[in-house]
Amino acid sequence: MLLIKLSLFYLRNFFLMKQVVIASQNPVKVNTIKNCFAKVFPEQEFEYISVNVASDVPDQPLGDDQTLLWAQNRVKNARKLYPDAEFVSAGLEWWVTIDEDWIGWSYARIYVESHDKVGMAKTAMLQLPPRVVELLKTGIELGDADDIVFWQTNSKQKMWAVWLLTDWLIDRIMFYEHACILALIPFLKTELY
Repeated sequence: MLLIKLSLFYLRNFFLMKQVVIASQNPVKVNTIKNCFAKVFPEQEFEYISVNVASDVPDQPLGDDQTLLWAQNRVKNARKLYPDAEFVSAGLEWWVTIDEDWIGWSYARIYVESHDKVGMAKTAMLQLPPRVVELLKTGIELGDADDIVFWQTNSKQKMWAVWLLTDWLIDRIMFYEHACILALIPFLKTELY
């Protein structure tokens, strides 16, 4: 009986396992996307493939339009490598803007596509510390500015400033997860989209 169950499990996963291509190799982003797919589709097994692909925009997108283009370009470039993948996900990229009062704001975007649907969402927005804003104005990327201000090393591949700014109440995966789950709604509620 156990042998039959194991055989069915492997047959089901071999024939039904869907690929999720993650257009990033950043461990925080990869783990966030894996967590979200597992929560939204608990009965489905996925094969995850993370790839490093070009975004064809500056490393630090400025403005919402450029951030969306960043995510779309990464998906397009990852899709070229894996044209048959069920899902291609990109995003979780920080958007930075400085308003007319010189207050810096940031949030992240996520963009997910299948062969016939697209899902998009944004995280909550947070106010950046003035010292980070000063560094951004000189052309420094957000992750590098965080390293300088918070005395960190390679913070863009770790828990990022949101963790430090909230006294460890919200880490980067938590910050991303809500938006990631929201971006998967069209694939969960297919009858509505």
